[in-house]
Amino acid sequence: MATALAYVAMAAMGGPVKTAGSYLFDSSPQGQWLYQQKEALLVGPLAGLVGTYGFNAQTDADQQAVYPASHVVSSVGVDAVLSTIGAIGAKKGVKSIVEGAEGFSKKVDAADQLVRDGAKGVEGAIDDLASSKVKWVDENAGMSPRARDYNDSATGARSNPATRSGQAPALERTMPDGSTRLVKFDGVDGNVLVDRKISVVTTSKSKNQALRQSEVLSQNGLTARWEVPTQAQATRAQKMFDELGIKNISIKVIREPGNQ
Repeated sequence: MATALAYVAMAAMGGPVKTAGSYLFDSSPQGQWLYQQKEALLVGPLAGLVGTYGFNAQTDADQQAVYPASHVVSSVGVDAVLSTIGAIGAKKGVKSIVEGAEGFSKKVDAADQLVRDGAKGVEGAIDDLASSKVKWVDENAGMSPRARDYNDSATGARSNPATRSGQAPALERTMPDGSTRLVKFDGVDGNVLVDRKISVVTTSKSKNQALRQSEVLSQNGLTARWEVPTQAQATRAQKMFDELGIKNISIKVIREPGNQ
């Protein structure tokens, strides 16, 4: 395919005889100036459009990641058109088409890998953020054995070997007077704090806890997930969140251990 495109471009320019003359022009100061203008006025702007609409690069970082591939596509397209109408040397147009066609898949693979690496970097940064914000504190809250088993099986839950007490991940909440207080959860799943409820109640105490968690999550740039054992509990929790305007805590049904 690349060779066929090369011959088409050469034929449009008048064949190999004209190619030699145009190559000399490309090497001249005038030819170099024309090349710079082409890059600035045609190839560069078109590469941005190719990155946005061809590779779905929506941010500056994404555009930089896919630039090697988008520049190839843009340059090949511009060179092919200009070669056809005689605006640039056929040798350069042919060379660009051949190299672009043969190396395009490698450029795309490299750009795609850069995007994936960037996404992994973002995820890693978020995980690091959660790790840096969470403080582990001993917890001896009174609850039924059933509720304790459910809470202790939360993702990321752990205990203190020295005290043999369960530990809760907590975030610092800054109060209006500047003081700080800890708000506890039951576990950590990557960048998400986990809180388990064997039964969701809608008392003032439960609502205030949900509001405290939502506020401390906003202050620390994190999100959380309430895990409940049945769909009925999930529906009740979601209704309460909707009434309170809580958007940064999701809900997921997780069956009790031994009742999967």
